[in-house]
Amino acid sequence: MHSVSVVVPLYNCRDYLIECIASLRNQSLTEFTCVVVDDCSSDDSYDLARSLTVEDPRFTVVRNESNLGHIGNYRRGIDLIIGELIIKVDPDDIIESSCLELLSQSFSHDRVVLAYCNGFILENGTRKAYSELGNARVLDGEEFIRKFAEHGNPCIHSGAMFRRAAYDRVGGYVDPFRCKSTWEDSSLWLRLAMHGDVAYVSERLVQYRIREGSATSESRDPARRQSLVFGVLECLQYTEEALRTNIVSERWRPFLKRCYARKLLFCAEMNYMNNAMIALSLRGAWSCAWPEVLLSARTWKLAMRRIVPERVLRRLRASV
Repeated sequence: MHSVSVVVPLYNCRDYLIECIASLRNQSLTEFTCVVVDDCSSDDSYDLARSLTVEDPRFTVVRNESNLGHIGNYRRGIDLIIGELIIKVDPDDIIESSCLELLSQSFSHDRVVLAYCNGFILENGTRKAYSELGNARVLDGEEFIRKFAEHGNPCIHSGAMFRRAAYDRVGGYVDPFRCKSTWEDSSLWLRLAMHGDVAYVSERLVQYRIREGSATSESRDPARRQSLVFGVLECLQYTEEALRTNIVSERWRPFLKRCYARKLLFCAEMNYMNNAMIALSLRGAWSCAWPEVLLSARTWKLAMRRIVPERVLRRLRASV
């Protein structure tokens, strides 16, 4: 049986922490460890976390010396744990009592590097089903990457468990554009899928909260929307790597290009981009040999004409 470790990255979340910790202490899988990492909260989240876990030896609560940001805090938490299987549970989320047990059972398949479950979304006092994702099954890396490109990220972060060895192999959580990315989970899932299979557990085992101040709600604000553009580009680059290394068959390239063209077009039409980001998108697509991604819509052509020399546009048109 694999050892399981939980990371709870904490920052100013005292109003929801009691429910989160209670759901962890109530797990049917009783043998696990958990580290709560406070990233210099300005409220009493750290003290509350200590009081909620002081009598439970499975829990450790630490406080960073300085604020590391959400990705830095995730990485610090994982550095502090020793389990073979890892799950990050946000302090405002709730997991069902069978969550750790059912997800960990998915790793009886040796090739599985990531397992995720269905769940609910909590927002504005209401609870709604996340999505209907079909029956429980194991997907190979190619199928997961294709479904990701077509439908978006299927994984609720607090309902996704992964192998520590695979996490280390792919470099863990990253923010390559240093833009406080809100796609750090999407990037990780894609890179993991390039090294093994992905298991889906159909039970709704997590309640994912969207609230003011959370990463998801902030991504809706103009100041954070541009990080979504970087996220799309990052995922595009990892998908190209999967094609180049034959993890995904070359026959899927046109399909994947259409998927990412739609994503970038959405960002352009929603005014998520400034001129610098359009230029970066152009370079990113060119480096992946996907220039038609940026030539697939009139909106993009008009946007690029503002900043891209005509000779470059001619070269792009000649290549597709």
